[in-house]
Amino acid sequence: MPNDIEPIITNDFYIYIYLLVSLVVAILITLLVLFFRYRKSKKVACKNLYKSLDFSNPTKELLYQFTVIAKEQNSSPKLEALLKELEPYKYSQNAKVVDEEIMAKIKEFIGKDEGRRVKGLG
Repeated sequence: MPNDIEPIITNDFYIYIYLLVSLVVAILITLLVLFFRYRKSKKVACKNLYKSLDFSNPTKELLYQFTVIAKEQNSSPKLEALLKELEPYKYSQNAKVVDEEIMAKIKEFIGKDEGRRVKGLG
């Protein structure tokens, strides 16, 4: 009398594939979370740096600080044009009074740069 009940053949290979795929997905999710936290902290740091500038007394020091912060945060043709306009004020022997027009351009650039970063487009 032959045994008509055959053993169930299990293939344990699929569980390893499932574990591998799950591990890859978990790593990707973790990396995405870390990336977005890093971007958020960078946005806050950028905003705080711009807020630290003292526009009440436009001096060479303010222009130097703005140049350093802007170059670290952004690189664009508009920034390069603005920095070219600032050169006569930064590198002159006599301390020139910074024009209101130049200060307005700096404030406009900071507003656009912060807005771009806050909206997540940058």
